[in-house]
Amino acid sequence: MFVACDKPRALQHTTADGLTLKLSVSLRTIPEAVETTSTNTLEANSYCPRRTEALAEDSGNYGPVTLQQSVERARLSNPEVARALAQLRKARAEVDTAGSAYSPQLRLNASSGANGTANGKLATAANAQLSKLLHDFGKTDNLIEEARKREEAKVQEHRDTINRVTLDIVEAWLNAARQSEMARLHQQASTALEEAVRVLRLRAEAGLVGTGDVELAQARLAQTRAAGMTACLQREQLLSRLSMLSGGPIDDSILATPASLAGNGPTSAWDPSTLPSVRQAEAEYQAANYHVQSLKAARWPSVYLQATRTSGGQSDSTSNINLTLSMDVLEAGMDSRID
Repeated sequence: MFVACDKPRALQHTTADGLTLKLSVSLRTIPEAVETTSTNTLEANSYCPRRTEALAEDSGNYGPVTLQQSVERARLSNPEVARALAQLRKARAEVDTAGSAYSPQLRLNASSGANGTANGKLATAANAQLSKLLHDFGKTDNLIEEARKREEAKVQEHRDTINRVTLDIVEAWLNAARQSEMARLHQQASTALEEAVRVLRLRAEAGLVGTGDVELAQARLAQTRAAGMTACLQREQLLSRLSMLSGGPIDDSILATPASLAGNGPTSAWDPSTLPSVRQAEAEYQAANYHVQSLKAARWPSVYLQATRTSGGQSDSTSNINLTLSMDVLEAGMDSRID
């Protein structure tokens, strides 16, 4: 620390050309805060320590992962994707269930009871019926198409879920990369400001600048360091979120920009109709229309081909082949269901 002098000190210097320069310098008290040592110098990665060591301690099952690998891992482990896939499998099973209405159906009935005669013997009967739907005026066909459209809607819902999971990961990755770059820039700015503080300190010792300039530079240095620490904390939070979304630990290698994102973006115009959510809504609308058509067709009869075998004992057996017409004449609530 220098002490203040009551009188200015005169400095004289003669150049090689014989020119004499005189300078009056007044030494002022320089606060201790101006003195910066090497311990205050910002070291590399002091803001954001690397996560490679923590990753090695956490688990040996995962190595350095890229953005594409984290997306693929999230698609396999995300519960929302698994739920959408289960709904898709259910919709496909419902298509097979709706189509089975045209398959032959076999029914077996057996009964036993008193016949009301004087001997009081029990009467037994067995019935076997084989039936097949021939025509129902579009009711079953519309139900099948409805099931197919609902399956298509579930396919689009599954794709939309995958897209949302991917977008969440990419958004977290972009924000983490942004904060990492901000921390790096603040680190460079802090290094430059440290050099500026050192130069101002020397100039202040020579009396060329006041202590206010040095204190202002120190305040800007502290502000830059605080901003760098804030960016690093946000980066760590985003990397933790990215690790949670991807279903496994990650390290700094994930922040490398993939080659697929290094271009100028898509060359074709964006078409909103290709979005899975839009296609899902269209499929659900078409499924609703087929459902209404099936309800309207329920008012018409259904034609079945039936073969029946009935046995009531050793000598009482009959066999029939019939063409059956079945129709609901009165069913409460039919109009309400159509509406």
